[in-house]
Amino acid sequence: MKTAALILLGLCVSLRVDAGEPPAKKGVEPAPGTRTYQVALFKRGPKWGKDPGEAKELQAERLQYLARLEREGKIVLAGPFTDRGLYHSMIVFRADSMEAAKALIAEMPSIKAERLVYEIHPWLSADGIRIIQPRPGQPSPTAKPAPKKTDSSKAASPNPAAKKDEPKKD
Repeated sequence: MKTAALILLGLCVSLRVDAGEPPAKKGVEPAPGTRTYQVALFKRGPKWGKDPGEAKELQAERLQYLARLEREGKIVLAGPFTDRGLYHSMIVFRADSMEAAKALIAEMPSIKAERLVYEIHPWLSADGIRIIQPRPGQPSPTAKPAPKKTDSSKAASPNPAAKKDEPKKD
């Protein structure tokens, strides 16, 4: 009976230890045409809402930092969630590893100030994903309507000498 209890206890301990993160698949390459991106989900941190003045400043710094990462090709897409739910925002990183993405996140002003916390997940998708642009001839959902064109035959001629209907005076 003691042996069965010890085996059961050992099994429970080993399951608890392994429950943290799923085992990494070593040596497994993504299928051709795919790659692993790193997706960071941001939540409000312990210092969220403490200082509204600081919040505006940190947001401006965060946007500058994200713009730089986007120019460097390290971000595929980023943005806030609009439902004011558990998650504040999301970033899809083009990073070779979770550690590389964590290093980029650690430099974010809002993370340093503890206004945001995050979780990160590897995500398999098509290599080179991007925000889909509208097809030719299809308007963008956010584009403003084009101004109406005027009838050029009714427009006044910029050259007064080009008037043909007026008789010539001697």
